[in-house]
Amino acid sequence: MSVREIPALILCTLFFFLSGSMLSLAQESNTAGSLFRISIPEVSLVGYTYDASGYPGDNASPSGQTVLQPVTDNNNKKIWLHYSAITAKESYNIITAHLSSGNIPEGSVLKVIAGEDSGKGQGRLGSIPGVINLSAQPQPIIVNIGSCHTGKGQGCGHPLEYVWEIPPPSTSSDPINITVTYTMVSGD
Repeated sequence: MSVREIPALILCTLFFFLSGSMLSLAQESNTAGSLFRISIPEVSLVGYTYDASGYPGDNASPSGQTVLQPVTDNNNKKIWLHYSAITAKESYNIITAHLSSGNIPEGSVLKVIAGEDSGKGQGRLGSIPGVINLSAQPQPIIVNIGSCHTGKGQGCGHPLEYVWEIPPPSTSSDPINITVTYTMVSGD
């Protein structure tokens, strides 16, 4: 090797080491990633189940947010109100109840009492604000419902009981047929 070739060899070796170092640095700082966002729409479903043979099973409307429940003067079977919901993180839903058809006889008062959830569901289940007197105006019967599912069927959800505080007059020969509508709406 001649003296002239040494600087060229040093330069080639230096170039080789420097380019190798640069490549390894580039690989250490080179990152790749994907950003994506999943969006789940808010959903509300409500239904009921009778806790007796001979009565319809699970009932819910096609829209899922409203369910109609017939009540008669001899309706003393246990009814289970169940629901499912997907809400935004800080949002909540409520279920209201109101008379949507039929009339309570004058001077009579019909109450609906919702019991605590049976404990078979999951998530942020609703709470009970108290007993309500049924009327044509929607009133909250279950509040603070977050993303949850109560379960479905007999023994799942909240038990409902209808109580005549002031019963209809015994002189009335007309049967009492009314419909109570339960609707889940945003509580925000």
